[in-house]
Amino acid sequence: MNQFLDARQMPCPQPIAKARLLLKSMPVNEVLTVWCKDEITFVDFKAFCAVAHHEIIAVEKAPDFIEIKIRKIL
Repeated sequence: MNQFLDARQMPCPQPIAKARLLLKSMPVNEVLTVWCKDEITFVDFKAFCAVAHHEIIAVEKAPDFIEIKIRKIL
């Protein structure tokens, strides 16, 4: 089942920690959609996905947040 995480109000490193827990509980190939508030958090997610072997499949920038779609690989 796909999941959603609104991390716009979370201080660092909570967005990554919460995403890691959600992804751990999800089946392979499911997608986690994350809303974050700034570019720095997005850069953190890129690094996290590279290390954890997950795939960022889409990024969309809205006026007040960035939406990241992450596919669980392992």
